[in-house]
Amino acid sequence: MLRKAINIKWPRKISNEQLYNKTKHHQQKWSNIIKTRRIRWYGHLQRLPEKTPAKISLQEARRTIKRPRGGQVTTWLSTIEKDLIELDLSVEDASHLVHDRREWRKVVRISRALRSPEPDASQ
Repeated sequence: MLRKAINIKWPRKISNEQLYNKTKHHQQKWSNIIKTRRIRWYGHLQRLPEKTPAKISLQEARRTIKRPRGGQVTTWLSTIEKDLIELDLSVEDASHLVHDRREWRKVVRISRALRSPEPDASQ
């Protein structure tokens, strides 16, 4: 869609990196957008009533369940914890802060303003 929006058609080929460089001043990185939406959704989940299925499943996921042997298991909650750490918030602080919607909106705006670290080009 982005190629279509900036009028790049079939015979002309450009790499994704060139496309990003051409449009990087006009858009946020996808990783930032996803991170912001994840933090925003976490706020919605925390404000839900205790009896809703989504809130119950979130509480169940927090319990320490024995994980199977094998590769690294990254959960949605562990990703949220990493996102909150980048914002200098602990999970406990965020759980209290989320109930004040104005303050939580500020947190979401701050997460939107933060840039994801650029990948190292030397590797």
